[in-house]
Amino acid sequence: MGFNVATYWKDGVSVPILINPTEPSVATNININGNDVYVTGSYYFNATYWKNGIMTTLPSGALPYSMAAAIAINGSDVYVAGFGGANTTTSTTALYWKNGVLTTLPGNVSATTGIALVQY
Repeated sequence: MGFNVATYWKDGVSVPILINPTEPSVATNININGNDVYVTGSYYFNATYWKNGIMTTLPSGALPYSMAAAIAINGSDVYVAGFGGANTTTSTTALYWKNGVLTTLPGNVSATTGIALVQY
């Protein structure tokens, strides 16, 4: 039995992030910062991002399912937007992480699917 494998394409060539087809992973967003490639998604239904192929699993508190949906980088700070819930089919809660520290946003049936940094 195979699973989804987190992948992105560079110049028309697929670049799988995880190469084991028995491990479920999903890629949702990509961001390039200098020479670094950041990809968000999930691994075994846990919010995850990869920097140059190195995986970081993000905490989701008491939520057993989470997904990282977008990423932004400012210097050494990494901001990730996403959501989590009881499972993959019920209502979700909006989440974001700064440098791996979880913040749960208020609201019922919410999700974050993008993130932007604005300097002022």
